[in-house]
Amino acid sequence: ADFVKVSQSASEGLKDINDARCVAVDGDADRVVYFFQKDGKFNLLDGDKIATLIAGYIGDLVKQSGLESQIKLGLVQTAYANGSSTDYIVNKLGVPVACAP
Repeated sequence: ADFVKVSQSASEGLKDINDARCVAVDGDADRVVYFFQKDGKFNLLDGDKIATLIAGYIGDLVKQSGLESQIKLGLVQTAYANGSSTDYIVNKLGVPVACAP
């Protein structure tokens, strides 16, 4: 995961990732990144982006179901989370965020 994130490229063993969905994990598999290549452009979804997408998606499902008064959505991030993602989740998505040390 670190190699993919830092180099912004697929691991050496992956030859053609165009239109393929790929995942990389770190050494003890407690971090994950998803990546793909579209029209020659490398795209990376790190933990902050994944958490933001999931929070938005689940938030939309709760709203569409009409269960907002019964289901309260929240998100837990580590102290290493990107501050911009936290701000977006709280202020744009309206999802409260707690920080785990």
